[in-house]
This record gives sequence, structure tokens and C-alpha cells, in this order.
Amino acid sequence: NFKMENLIPIKVKEQNIDFHGKLNGLKTATAIAKNEILLFTDADCEVDENWLNSYNNYFDKSTAMIVGYSPEINQKSYRNFTQKVPALIFSSTIGLGFPFSCVGRNFALKRDVFSKIGGYEKIKGITSGDDKMMLNLVKKSGYKIKYNPDSPVKTFPVSSQKYIQQQKRRYG
Repeated sequence: NFKMENLIPIKVKEQNIDFHGKLNGLKTATAIAKNEILLFTDADCEVDENWLNSYNNYFDKSTAMIVGYSPEINQKSYRNFTQKVPALIFSSTIGLGFPFSCVGRNFALKRDVFSKIGGYEKIKGITSGDDKMMLNLVKKSGYKIKYNPDSPVKTFPVSSQKYIQQQKRRYG
């Protein structure tokens, strides 16, 4: 229900051999981004009105990436413990200094760091896992990664057919 006045929809018309599907869209969008911070989410997600502002609390000069929580919502599992496991893994491994994973539907990255580490050029040709690969590139660069528990991005259920396709992409 909140408005994003600075949102500019982009339709990617050209296919790219090196950048498949969503990665092509991400590469296109990051190439024209103008602001200092890049925020990432997915088309099947819902962000709350505090999502953008929540990231301001975690960035500082040495922090390059902020990883957020993103539960998959359905009637049975929203409040279920299994929905909290990814958040526990992300927050604890980041807090201990060895970030393990993240989800592409809720993270932020400084644009200058994104450029310094080679952006999506270093991970072209993949069909899944761009979020985790980006996390690893940032980690290897020596920049700090933090966890944002303040504003989860909710992913809503899709049809059974789309769910199977989504899981195939997710787990490659």
C-alpha cells in the first residue's frame, strides 16, 4: 500500500547468452542505477513501508552488504519455526564473521563495492545462486557484511507448477 515514486519499471527486451533470466534483469537494472545503495527483491515479494529505511540503520563506512530475512508465506507455515531457520542461519553466521548464505529477495549492497568486485561479470553464465555468489564476492573482498532483522520481505505462495520451477531455480 505504499508508493515508490522513484521506482522506474524496466522491461528487458534483449536476451543475453551470458546472463540468463533474472540475472539479465539484475545486470540491466544495476547498470542504470543512480543511487549509492542497491536494494534487491523479487517480483513475487511484498516489502513493508519501512523496508528502505530499515537498511539505513546498518550501513557504515566499512559495511558493504546487508542481508535481510525473507519468509515464504503460506497459511500453514508463516509462524512456523522452519520459516525462521534461514534467518537464524543468516544472522548467526554473519554475526560470527563467516557469512554463509542469503536470499536475493532481501539484501542491499553499496553500488561502488558492487562495481569494485566486478558486478555480475564474475558470475555470468549461471542460472541460479547469484545472491549467494554475490555474498561470497563481497566476503572475499574484505568488506563487512551485516544482518538486517528489522524488515522482512515476504514471499507469497505460487501455483504448484510455479513452485516446482522456483525450487529448481533456487537449488540449481
